[in-house]
This record gives sequence, C-alpha cells and structure tokens, in this order.
Amino acid sequence: RNASNRYYVAVLDARGQRMLQVQRPVQGAFDGLARRAAAVFLPRPATAQVEGSGPGTTGLGEVQLRSDGRVLLADLGLLLLALLGCVAVTALAVWAVSRRLTALIVQPLRAMVELTRAVRSSRSFERRAAPSSVLELNALADDFNALLDELQRQQRRITARHNDLRRSNESLRHASLHDVLTGLPNRSHLFEHLAAVFERCQRQGGQAAVLFIDVDRFKQVNDTLGHAVGDALLVELAQRLQSAVRESDFVARHGGDEFLAVLFPVGDEAEVRQCVDRLRGALARPLRLDNGLNLPLSVSIGVALFPAQGTSVDELVRAADAAMYRDKVRPSVAQDRAMPQSEPASP
Repeated sequence: RNASNRYYVAVLDARGQRMLQVQRPVQGAFDGLARRAAAVFLPRPATAQVEGSGPGTTGLGEVQLRSDGRVLLADLGLLLLALLGCVAVTALAVWAVSRRLTALIVQPLRAMVELTRAVRSSRSFERRAAPSSVLELNALADDFNALLDELQRQQRRITARHNDLRRSNESLRHASLHDVLTGLPNRSHLFEHLAAVFERCQRQGGQAAVLFIDVDRFKQVNDTLGHAVGDALLVELAQRLQSAVRESDFVARHGGDEFLAVLFPVGDEAEVRQCVDRLRGALARPLRLDNGLNLPLSVSIGVALFPAQGTSVDELVRAADAAMYRDKVRPSVAQDRAMPQSEPASP
C-alpha cells in the first residue's frame, strides 16, 4: 500500500472483508509530516470487535483505526517547546547562579591570586585583601592580611638591618681608606687612585703629576711644642692643601708629615708650576696657636710627571720624593721662620 492508504477508519465483516473505509485526504505539508510520524511511532492500527446482541451470536466484525498523526505531531511539538522552555529557564537560572557565584567566590579568589603574585614579584607587602561577604573567604582574607602584616614588619626589620650594615660597611671602608687625623685619603687609597689615573693616562694619551709634600722641621715642632701642636699643624695643612687644588685633583696623607697631591689632567709643566705656586700661597699664612704664637707653615715640594719620569706608581713616588729632598736642601731664608714667633699674624 502507498502512504496515503495507511491512515484511515475501516469496518470489516466477520470474514475479514472490508465493508467500509473512510480516509481523509492529505492537506498540506503538515499532514504529510504528521502521517510519516504516525508511521514511525504508531505502525499498527487500533482494532475493536463488533459483537452481536442476541444469544448464541458470534462476532459480527471489527473496526480498525489508524491515526493520521496530526494529534501526535502536535503533542510532540508541544513537548519539544516545553523541553526548549525548560532548557531556556534552566540555562537562565544557571547563568544567574554562575554570575552570583562568580561575584561571591571567583572574583575574590582571583583578586587574592593577583595580590599573591604582586607580593611575590614586587614585595608589595603594604597591599591588603578586600573583605568578602562569604564567611569562609572573609576568614581567609583576614588570615592572609595578618600574614602580610607580619611580612611587612619583617621586611621593615630586614631593611633597617640592611641599612645599618650598609652604613657600617661604608664607615669601615671610609676608615680603611682615610687618615684618622686629617680625614684625607690614606696611603692605600692613594696608590689605588694613582694606578687608576696612570691607566687612564695610558689609555687616553694624557699625563699626570705627582707632588710630594713634606713639612719642614716637623720633628722640631713636636719636640719643642708637643704632639698636640704637631697634630694641629697637620690638620691645618691638610685643609689648606685640599682647598688649594682643583676639584679633579687628589690630596692624600702618605704618612707622618708627608703628603702627596695627584694632579690630573695636566697640560704642561707650566700648569704644574702654577699649581705648586697655589699650594705655597695657601700655606703663606702662619698657623695661629692657642697661646697666641704664630707657627709658619713651611713645606718642601717635589714634582714628578707621568710618563716622563716614570710609568709606575713606585717610580713616580720615588722620583717625586727625590725632587722633594732637592727642594728641601735649597738655600732659603724661609727656613729661619719655621719656628713659632710671638708677633701677631698679619690680617
């Protein structure tokens, strides 16, 4: 049979012969789709026996009913719409709950993760976790903030300790490189500076000058006036030497009453002589003692040029020392004024 003969109402006699059949014709695509659905879900017809009303009578026949699927398809459509509605409502409820959970749980946890990363990477111990409306998360934030408080206190103690150690190291380094009495760089610092200056001269093709400065009759001052006056003389001499040189020059105490000045850069010997004259001019004014006496500041100065008179620290210092001794034995009436005098210093 074709599809159109599958949907009908039929009446059969007792022998099974079809006496009557009623079939509605297909009307539109919906009827065709409904009848295909009925063929799938309702493949067998519904039957009902027709019995006689008299005694001893047998069955008169039966009635067969095969659905055309219109009601089935409509019910299936309503069921599908109901399912879609349930899915939409469920999805909307899930979306709303997820947003609520995101605001209550996910966002605070994400903020705490970012805070942990910031604390770990940049040591931002001053930051704090925000409170949460969820009791468990709020307790976690309180514990985390307490941990940050402790870390911040530890960081402050470590920073203070580090600063103390840095200042101590700087103080120790300064003490190891400077003379205690005059505050000038000491012999070790002097030789380090000379090596660096000579290396720059060799690299750049320049020259430097070493001035060896020795106080005249310093032992006589100590023996006659005492070591306190000798120390005061050395301190005053150091200050005047420091103020007489250029900013790029270097003055150090070599030891005892000996000082070295490193002139760098220098152009020629005339520039060196000008610096020596400035040093002698700075020492022209005598030292005023507490007892009213004036103590002349008389020094001998020897000059050695790098690289003309040596290419190493030891060579230059020895050459400047030898030149200083030649200057010390020069005939000069200034040596007669090396002892304290009672006349007041000129203004």
